[in-house]
Amino acid sequence: MNLDQTQGQPGRTQSGCGWLVVAVLLLGLLPFRLSGAEGASGPRILELQLQRRDPKSGAVSITTERVASTNVAIVMIDFWNYHWCATWVGRAGVMIPRMNQALVEARKLGITVVHAPTDCSGGHAGTPQREAMAGLAPQPLPKPSDFNPPAPWGLGFGGGCMCGGPYTCAANYGWTREDPRLLIAETDFVSSGPHELNNLCVARGIKHLIYCGGAANMCLLQKQEAMLAMIRHGYHGMVARDITEAHSEFTAPGSADRATQKSVEYIEKLIGPSIHLIEELRKAGCWDEQALVDAPILVPWGFKLRPKFFDTTLTVSLSIPRQPGAEVRYTLDGTEPTADSALYSSALRLNDTTTLRCAPFRNGRRIGLESEGHFVRMPAKPPRPDIFISDLKPRKMNMAIWSEWYAEPSRPDPRPDGAYDGGPLRLRGVNYKKGMGLRAPSHLIYEVKPEFDRFVARAGVDEGLLKNDTGRERAMYPHVVFKVVIDGRVAAESPVMRISQEPWRFNVPIPPGSRVISLAAAHVGEFNPGELVQWVDAGFILKPK
Repeated sequence: MNLDQTQGQPGRTQSGCGWLVVAVLLLGLLPFRLSGAEGASGPRILELQLQRRDPKSGAVSITTERVASTNVAIVMIDFWNYHWCATWVGRAGVMIPRMNQALVEARKLGITVVHAPTDCSGGHAGTPQREAMAGLAPQPLPKPSDFNPPAPWGLGFGGGCMCGGPYTCAANYGWTREDPRLLIAETDFVSSGPHELNNLCVARGIKHLIYCGGAANMCLLQKQEAMLAMIRHGYHGMVARDITEAHSEFTAPGSADRATQKSVEYIEKLIGPSIHLIEELRKAGCWDEQALVDAPILVPWGFKLRPKFFDTTLTVSLSIPRQPGAEVRYTLDGTEPTADSALYSSALRLNDTTTLRCAPFRNGRRIGLESEGHFVRMPAKPPRPDIFISDLKPRKMNMAIWSEWYAEPSRPDPRPDGAYDGGPLRLRGVNYKKGMGLRAPSHLIYEVKPEFDRFVARAGVDEGLLKNDTGRERAMYPHVVFKVVIDGRVAAESPVMRISQEPWRFNVPIPPGSRVISLAAAHVGEFNPGELVQWVDAGFILKPK
């Protein structure tokens, strides 16, 4: 599903949800554990309320199924630590506090918890939870049935950007493990494939699998140990309709909420039942009614380390589908929302760079977590320069592993009119003939001539990583800030730039008497040798004669 991290963060929900890249980089390698002693309620008989729909009429029917809690497992599909779409990162992120609290309560009942980050379970290699799963005695996997329902609405891997508007997110890769904010207890398991999940179920007498996560129309259904596959192998699969999202391309405000609803309805009609997991826990007396677990959803979503860019205006919608009837209060100046803040009633229209913070309220009392969005208005498109920097000799140039005092053939200079790795200059799918390719952190220093009036450029992260699978797996890591510094003072700088974003635009006046101009590409966080950058259509506008 994914989380990004830097992405993401639904704001303050999880220290900035959306999967913050910093959280991913700093926390993603750490084993998160909860103590197995979370309070003992003990095993019991659950009376699950299973919701189905008639395949033709759509009429809802409810049946009750009694099952021992120890014969039930919760399977979380693809809560990844990264995803290329920022809005998906946010939507997935707001489920994590709800999921964490649900797991705390489910463990008390003896329900088995299985984490299934299907593409990257290897990222948990060596952890007790992964090795315990891999070490189970092999059991024959039941022969699959020929159950083959029609393809669901919106099914298809890859999906689309859920942000809408200008500068949609470009697909890239990089998820390496489960999102580090999803807490893994010592008693949990990390699965890889249907054989391992079957081994666990046979060992524990489990026949009922409750599926959570994302996406309800994609991974949660189609991955190899997902709901449809395990139903074919004879298990009683069901979807937790209160802890899942659909991944669908943006078509209109509210389309993502409707996509989730339609995807769950499809499952109820043609695949298997749904349950409301928190209601089931509440019925069993295992739910903390004071727990704040839900945050508003923003469309589009932008984060401090992955802002949403726009040109002149941007429409942002807010919703909180898991808290029907709740009010959403918001601020646009970065301050904390309160019961007296503006009440959201219709889509917001932003005209400038904005930090939006919002939270749910009911009867003047805050009932959930906060979300935060960062939206950045792009400067106007600059003209092409009269003199290109690639046609000038820098006064000085430095990169992280290169300097004029120490250079080797394997450590090339900045490349005029080409990418650092030898390819073409290319940002967000557009090729440029003129510019400089470098490795960050770096700076180029040029003498300012009296005839120079302005510096103009576009700057972004080199897209060369996306040319092969190995590179695409590192696409989540580059985070760079570009700065134009004149005589030691910052004249302009970009927000944090990520791969495949619209290049940042510079059009910087040069004060009379200026001596030098430095073009810096600075790291955000730890050094990453894969951070290649480009200054394109960069140079100087001459003073009119």
